This record gives sequence, C-alpha cells and structure tokens, in this order.
Amino acid sequence: MLGTPRLFSHPHIDHISDIKNIWQLKPDMLLRPHISHEQLRAGKYNQSKEIIEKYIAFESSYTDGIDISNRL
Repeated sequence: MLGTPRLFSHPHIDHISDIKNIWQLKPDMLLRPHISHEQLRAGKYNQSKEIIEKYIAFESSYTDGIDISNRL
C-alpha cells in the first residue's frame, strides 16, 4: 500500500530548505510541478545552491509512475 504522498507546490527555498530530512522519510510518492533542472539552477537562490542540488537529486530519484490497480 502506498504511504502518504508528499507534495511540493513549487521548489522555492522556503518549501525545500529541509530537504535532507524530507529525503530520510522516503515518501512513496512525490507530487510536484515539472520545472527543468536548468531553471532551478538559474533561479534567484544562488546562496542556496546546495539545497537546490539536493532537491534535484531527490526529485530525480522519482522516475516511475504509480500503479493504483491494487488500490481499487
């Protein structure tokens, strides 16, 4: 059974600053808007480059769709 999904409405620093702890939760599902890695890196948060790179790595680890057939 799927765990509680985590939702990032948008990857602004105030939403992802705790990415190290969020990653440790290992959510089964991640809902987020598609924003290219280039756009994230070019954003206005140059002082938070480490957080952006950790978010990109975290976000990139979610590559599969979700099979809900056994939840019906």
